Amino acid sequence: MLLDKIAKVKQINEHVVEARLVKVRKDNAVVLANYVATEIPKICSALMSSKAINGSFPKTVELPKLSEWERRLNELLTNLHADSIKEAADLLKEVHSAVQKIKETWKSFAHEYSQETVNFLHVLNHIFKKNEYADLKANIVQFENVWPIKQANIDQLLLKIEEARMIIASLKVTDTVKHALSRMSTGKATLDDFNEEVIEWVKSNNLSANLRISVIG
Repeated sequence: MLLDKIAKVKQINEHVVEARLVKVRKDNAVVLANYVATEIPKICSALMSSKAINGSFPKTVELPKLSEWERRLNELLTNLHADSIKEAADLLKEVHSAVQKIKETWKSFAHEYSQETVNFLHVLNHIFKKNEYADLKANIVQFENVWPIKQANIDQLLLKIEEARMIIASLKVTDTVKHALSRMSTGKATLDDFNEEVIEWVKSNNLSANLRISVIG
């Protein structure tokens, strides 16, 4: 009889342990699901942004490893254990790092892609004193920080850069003139920078009063 009672108690304990394990698995599943839910929008926005960027600028950013991440998450959900939460956290840390890398790559690329145009708009604004150039410069620079980036954003960036290039082209700025104007805008222009070509350009644009050069020839 005593053995029967012991066996019964043991059976009850096993059920309790199993119930606790089930609860732990459920709790882990809930925590894991919450982890995933917070990251899915970031992953989706990264994928959308990557496709938009590479659509206009091929192979600029590495596409997110969605299939691999999905496989690993499914494995975690299927085989819940004591370390599931830690493994999920490690995986989502990896996801976050990948998304951040895509974002930083875009910011760096957009800056480099538009830098020459932006810099010369700054020069033109300094010389001509026109808000038009300052506003256009600001409109271009802002795209470095747009995230997630959509195709419409990239189209707008390209449109603004083309607008700036058309303005520069309409002013008939040669490389020689551009070099002289850039030095003038920083107060480093000397007499040597102003050859006949540059002087003629300055006169044709009525900028003589804006000249600031050193007396060092």
